[in-house]
Amino acid sequence: MVNPTVRMRADRLQLNHPLPTDLATVRDALTSGQPAKAALAAMIAFHAPRNAQLGNLRLVDIRDGRMHLADITVILAEPVRQRLAVWLQERGRRWPNTINPHLFINQYTALRTCPVSMPWVSATLGMSAQAIREDASSTKPSPPAATSAASATCSASASAAPMRYAHTTDQPDPLLRPVQVTGRPPV
Repeated sequence: MVNPTVRMRADRLQLNHPLPTDLATVRDALTSGQPAKAALAAMIAFHAPRNAQLGNLRLVDIRDGRMHLADITVILAEPVRQRLAVWLQERGRRWPNTINPHLFINQYTALRTCPVSMPWVSATLGMSAQAIREDASSTKPSPPAATSAASATCSASASAAPMRYAHTTDQPDPLLRPVQVTGRPPV
Protein backbone atom coordinates (compact mmCIF):
# COMPACT_ATOMS: atom_id res chain seq x y z
CA MET A 1 0.00 0.00 0.00
CA VAL A 2 1.23 3.50 -0.87
CA ASN A 3 0.88 6.43 1.55
CA PRO A 4 -1.21 9.12 -0.25
CA THR A 5 0.14 11.91 1.98
CA VAL A 6 3.81 11.26 1.23
CA ARG A 7 4.17 14.20 -1.18
CA MET A 8 1.90 16.60 0.70
CA ARG A 9 3.67 19.52 2.24
CA ALA A 10 3.05 19.95 5.92
CA ASP A 11 4.07 23.45 6.95
CA ARG A 12 4.62 23.90 10.62
CA LEU A 13 3.15 26.93 12.26
CA GLN A 14 5.75 29.18 13.72
CA LEU A 15 4.54 31.03 16.74
CA ASN A 16 6.65 34.06 17.43
CA HIS A 17 6.33 34.76 21.10
CA PRO A 18 7.74 38.10 22.18
CA LEU A 19 10.82 37.89 24.31
CA PRO A 20 10.83 39.81 27.57
CA THR A 21 12.59 43.15 27.43
CA ASP A 22 15.58 43.67 29.65
CA LEU A 23 14.23 45.49 32.70
CA ALA A 24 17.52 47.33 33.20
CA THR A 25 17.05 48.99 29.82
CA VAL A 26 13.47 49.97 30.63
CA ARG A 27 14.53 51.19 34.09
CA ASP A 28 17.24 53.34 32.50
CA ALA A 29 14.67 54.86 30.15
CA LEU A 30 12.16 55.44 32.97
CA THR A 31 14.73 57.15 35.18
CA SER A 32 16.50 58.97 32.37
CA GLY A 33 17.59 62.56 32.84
CA GLN A 34 16.00 63.31 29.46
CA PRO A 35 12.36 64.22 30.18
CA ALA A 36 11.08 63.20 26.73
CA LYS A 37 12.68 59.77 27.04
CA ALA A 38 11.31 59.21 30.55
CA ALA A 39 7.80 60.34 29.57
CA LEU A 40 7.73 58.19 26.44
CA ALA A 41 9.03 55.13 28.31
CA ALA A 42 6.47 55.55 31.09
CA MET A 43 3.56 55.99 28.69
CA ILE A 44 4.53 52.93 26.66
CA ALA A 45 5.38 50.74 29.66
CA PHE A 46 2.21 51.52 31.59
CA HIS A 47 -0.38 52.14 28.87
CA ALA A 48 1.10 50.73 25.60
CA PRO A 49 -0.15 53.27 23.05
CA ARG A 50 1.04 52.77 19.49
CA ASN A 51 3.78 54.98 18.03
CA ALA A 52 1.29 56.79 15.81
CA GLN A 53 -0.96 57.47 18.81
CA LEU A 54 2.00 58.84 20.78
CA GLY A 55 3.15 61.03 17.92
CA ASN A 56 -0.33 62.40 17.26
CA LEU A 57 -1.16 63.14 20.90
CA ARG A 58 -1.93 66.80 21.36
CA LEU A 59 -1.57 68.85 24.51
CA VAL A 60 -5.35 68.92 24.91
CA ASP A 61 -5.49 65.10 24.84
CA ILE A 62 -3.84 64.91 28.28
CA ARG A 63 -6.15 66.41 30.87
CA ASP A 64 -7.62 65.55 34.25
CA GLY A 65 -5.06 62.75 34.69
CA ARG A 66 -6.34 60.98 31.59
CA MET A 67 -5.09 60.33 28.08
CA HIS A 68 -7.89 60.85 25.56
CA LEU A 69 -7.24 58.81 22.45
CA ALA A 70 -9.58 58.62 19.44
CA ASP A 71 -11.65 55.70 20.74
CA ILE A 72 -10.74 55.29 24.42
CA THR A 73 -9.83 57.28 27.50
CA VAL A 74 -7.04 55.93 29.69
CA ILE A 75 -6.49 56.94 33.31
CA LEU A 76 -2.79 57.72 33.59
CA ALA A 77 -0.69 55.94 36.20
CA GLU A 78 1.03 58.17 38.76
CA PRO A 79 4.58 57.53 37.42
CA VAL A 80 3.34 58.58 33.97
CA ARG A 81 1.77 61.76 35.36
CA GLN A 82 5.01 62.69 37.14
CA ARG A 83 7.14 62.19 34.05
CA LEU A 84 4.67 64.04 31.83
CA ALA A 85 4.71 67.01 34.23
CA VAL A 86 8.51 67.14 34.01
CA TRP A 87 8.37 66.84 30.19
CA LEU A 88 5.81 69.64 29.92
CA GLN A 89 8.02 71.91 32.02
CA GLU A 90 10.99 71.10 29.80
CA ARG A 91 8.91 71.57 26.65
CA GLY A 92 7.74 74.99 27.85
CA ARG A 93 11.26 76.01 28.82
CA ARG A 94 12.88 74.98 25.54
CA TRP A 95 10.14 76.08 23.15
CA PRO A 96 8.03 78.73 24.91
CA ASN A 97 6.69 80.26 21.68
CA THR A 98 6.02 77.13 19.65
CA ILE A 99 2.72 76.83 17.85
CA ASN A 100 2.96 73.04 17.62
CA PRO A 101 -0.08 71.56 19.42
CA HIS A 102 1.43 68.08 19.82
CA LEU A 103 2.50 66.73 23.21
CA PHE A 104 5.87 65.50 21.99
CA ILE A 105 7.97 67.82 19.86
CA ASN A 106 11.62 68.08 18.94
CA GLN A 107 13.92 70.68 17.36
CA TYR A 108 12.49 70.03 13.92
CA THR A 109 8.78 69.95 14.79
CA ALA A 110 8.89 72.85 17.27
CA LEU A 111 8.94 75.25 14.31
CA ARG A 112 6.09 73.46 12.53
CA THR A 113 2.69 72.01 13.38
CA CYS A 114 3.46 68.41 12.39
CA PRO A 115 3.85 65.51 14.84
CA VAL A 116 7.18 63.87 15.59
CA SER A 117 8.22 61.07 13.26
CA MET A 118 7.75 57.43 14.21
CA PRO A 119 11.51 56.71 14.14
CA TRP A 120 12.00 59.65 16.55
CA VAL A 121 10.04 57.79 19.22
CA SER A 122 12.31 54.73 19.05
CA ALA A 123 15.46 56.84 18.69
CA THR A 124 14.54 58.91 21.73
CA LEU A 125 13.83 55.78 23.77
CA GLY A 126 17.06 54.14 22.66
CA MET A 127 15.12 50.95 21.98
CA SER A 128 12.12 49.83 20.04
CA ALA A 129 8.84 51.02 21.50
CA GLN A 130 7.35 47.81 20.13
CA ALA A 131 9.68 45.75 22.35
CA ILE A 132 8.35 47.47 25.47
CA ARG A 133 4.79 47.08 24.22
CA GLU A 134 5.26 43.36 23.46
CA ASP A 135 6.89 42.80 26.82
CA ALA A 136 3.93 44.42 28.55
CA SER A 137 1.46 42.35 26.53
CA SER A 138 3.38 39.12 27.17
CA THR A 139 3.15 39.61 30.93
CA LYS A 140 -0.50 40.54 31.04
CA PRO A 141 -3.13 37.83 31.44
CA SER A 142 -5.65 37.38 28.65
CA PRO A 143 -8.80 39.29 29.57
CA PRO A 144 -12.13 37.54 29.21
CA ALA A 145 -14.23 38.47 26.22
CA ALA A 146 -14.95 42.16 26.67
CA THR A 147 -18.31 43.64 25.85
CA SER A 148 -16.93 47.06 24.97
CA ALA A 149 -13.71 48.91 24.34
CA ALA A 150 -14.05 50.61 27.72
CA SER A 151 -14.15 47.35 29.64
CA ALA A 152 -11.20 46.05 27.62
CA THR A 153 -9.28 49.16 28.58
CA CYS A 154 -10.14 48.67 32.24
CA SER A 155 -9.04 45.03 32.07
CA ALA A 156 -5.76 45.98 30.41
CA SER A 157 -4.94 48.74 32.85
CA ALA A 158 -5.70 46.54 35.84
CA SER A 159 -3.44 43.75 34.60
CA ALA A 160 -0.13 42.62 35.99
CA ALA A 161 1.91 44.17 33.16
CA PRO A 162 2.08 47.70 34.59
CA MET A 163 3.09 46.26 37.95
CA ARG A 164 6.19 44.77 36.29
CA TYR A 165 7.32 48.33 35.56
CA ALA A 166 5.93 49.93 38.71
CA HIS A 167 8.69 48.31 40.73
CA THR A 168 11.28 49.90 38.45
CA THR A 169 9.84 53.33 39.26
CA ASP A 170 10.14 52.77 43.01
CA GLN A 171 13.75 53.84 42.68
CA PRO A 172 14.58 57.49 43.46
CA ASP A 173 13.63 59.56 40.44
CA PRO A 174 16.40 61.94 39.35
CA LEU A 175 13.88 64.07 37.46
CA LEU A 176 11.84 64.94 40.50
CA ARG A 177 13.05 67.42 43.07
CA PRO A 178 13.62 65.80 46.48
CA VAL A 179 11.15 66.75 49.19
CA GLN A 180 12.60 68.54 52.20
CA VAL A 181 11.63 66.68 55.38
CA THR A 182 11.40 68.67 58.57
CA GLY A 183 11.44 67.39 62.15
CA ARG A 184 7.70 68.04 62.52
CA PRO A 185 5.39 65.17 61.71
CA PRO A 186 2.71 65.92 59.10
CA VAL A 187 -0.65 67.04 60.45
